[in-house]
Amino acid sequence: MDMQQPPHFNTLIDVTEKADVVARLTKALRANYCIPEKGEQIAAAVETASFDDAATLGALAEAVTVQLQAVNNDRHLNVRVTPSKQDEPPTTDKKERKQDENFPEWMLERFADVNYGIPKVEVLAGRVGYFEWPAMVQLALAKDIVISTLNFLSATEAMIVDLRRCGGGDPDTADLLYAILFDQETHVNDFYDRPTDVTKARVVGKKDSFPELKRTYFGKPVYVLTSPRTFSCGEEIAYTLKTFAKAAVVGTAKTGGGAHPGEAFYLHPYLGVFIPTGRNINMKTGTDWEGDGVAPDVQVATPEEGLNVAHALALKQILGRRRDEWSKKDFMAPYIQKLEAKLVELERANPVVGSPLGP
Repeated sequence: MDMQQPPHFNTLIDVTEKADVVARLTKALRANYCIPEKGEQIAAAVETASFDDAATLGALAEAVTVQLQAVNNDRHLNVRVTPSKQDEPPTTDKKERKQDENFPEWMLERFADVNYGIPKVEVLAGRVGYFEWPAMVQLALAKDIVISTLNFLSATEAMIVDLRRCGGGDPDTADLLYAILFDQETHVNDFYDRPTDVTKARVVGKKDSFPELKRTYFGKPVYVLTSPRTFSCGEEIAYTLKTFAKAAVVGTAKTGGGAHPGEAFYLHPYLGVFIPTGRNINMKTGTDWEGDGVAPDVQVATPEEGLNVAHALALKQILGRRRDEWSKKDFMAPYIQKLEAKLVELERANPVVGSPLGP
């Protein structure tokens, strides 16, 4: 779906309205930004900046975003013109706030356009499962689609998870993938939420979670494709699976480097700001990927090469694990030859040194 600029992008905004936007923004930053001292610095930078030249909502959003990201280059932090009018939310105790599950119509249309997060799924040569996951749409909307996808691929020998275009989404949706890869309960990270001042342990692999899933993937090879566009929750998946040795990451030098999840705050009927309100602390590394991105296990020159390289690595592993068994069955000889020919084709196009997951 080709989304144009919001209808009110070029709507004029006067001095009084701009002052109100800045006041609301700096108040929200000081109360909610995930690193308090940085929130204060960012708010101060916005207060001292001049936005006199920003005559429209769109120009103001862009100018303020530049100021917001100048302090510590947090790419999650941005002001946007909203596609439709929003009402000012009621003031509530920040420790009692609840996530709004009433999605605006424009957002639902965007979700539908990517099939609620998974627009493509297939089985590649050699029983290699593949699916593209450009958005972790909220669990309430995406659960059935993701479960159907993972169950469809449950009989494959290896899996490729394509996050090259993933801009992020709901971490709860990522738990569906973790459920088929972690065979026991695992404390993967601690999550600190600034507005509530609460730190919670993130535990995945619970046996009673998502009973609809077929848990057949424990120990099978999994590859995660990344690119510079991979961001936020997409990076969380790559980082978590890499650090806990559940998958190998195939991609370019680094991902986007956005580790701080957050939420949108009201500034104006047609302006909102996304403020990072939380931090993840990985139990293996003691940190996260903010600013640094996720480095690949297997580096490729361009994102486009990633799929063929991962497919070749998967075929090598499958043949290494299954060749002896299949060789005992005469009728499997043509199939082995077919996979060997496919592997040669892939390696000629994109040479593969070896698999980080073993032979």
